[in-house]
Amino acid sequence: MSDKKSKLDTTNSIVRIIKDRGESTRYKSWEYCYKFFSKSEQEIKKNLDPACLNLAFYLASWGMYRGSSFLLQKDYLVHKPAVLKILEQKDYFRKIDFSKIKSGNNEKEIAGEIAGLISEIKKSYGVYKNKVSDTLASKIILGTLGCIPAYDQYFISGLKEHLDNNKKKYNGLLTINKKSLSYLFDFYRKNEKQTSGAKDKIKKITKSDEPYPAMKLVDMFFWGIGFEKAKEEAKNKKEMRKQIEFAKNYSEISF
Repeated sequence: MSDKKSKLDTTNSIVRIIKDRGESTRYKSWEYCYKFFSKSEQEIKKNLDPACLNLAFYLASWGMYRGSSFLLQKDYLVHKPAVLKILEQKDYFRKIDFSKIKSGNNEKEIAGEIAGLISEIKKSYGVYKNKVSDTLASKIILGTLGCIPAYDQYFISGLKEHLDNNKKKYNGLLTINKKSLSYLFDFYRKNEKQTSGAKDKIKKITKSDEPYPAMKLVDMFFWGIGFEKAKEEAKNKKEMRKQIEFAKNYSEISF
């Protein structure tokens, strides 16, 4: 897909992800968590248990409590240090206006701050810090501050597909660092009109008074590309298995 086509498809690519959802899908888990953390620092500190519980359930909804995760063996209060770390900088990161970030030093500075926050979130888990992946740390920030996409399998696959289609080299763009984040900030600015249109449509669908933040929209766009790619690959594999089975059965027919 060219950059021009990306712009034309951005709104529908984002909106279709939640368009046909029901009332109790996992998308609501992100909404509940993000809305909870819109409260004041003082109010959240008075309600740390439900803050941790909202975060834990959102993370579970989005695959962070699978069998191999250390979180599976912990209760929801394992997130308490991370929540407290988030609260230290909540007001700053939630108020970043990505439409006004300018290319250059301002962009690199904010990208560096967010990349630094990833490291701080990992450290907040103490002895488990080495088990906190970029995927987990970025999902925590997406669910609470909304200032970074979740670098999970589908997002990275979608970003890779986008870069391939635009004939751009990866050069560190598929991992969390200042360069990758700056690229995503630039993508948002270039597609701001379309993502704003998606934001308005999502608000009507969700009937929520908490608008989706810029990086959540960017997350949904690339995640959607990766998800559709995975479905197509699974479909092709299934078709291939059918053909192999047919060929096998055909070869065993006696004439």
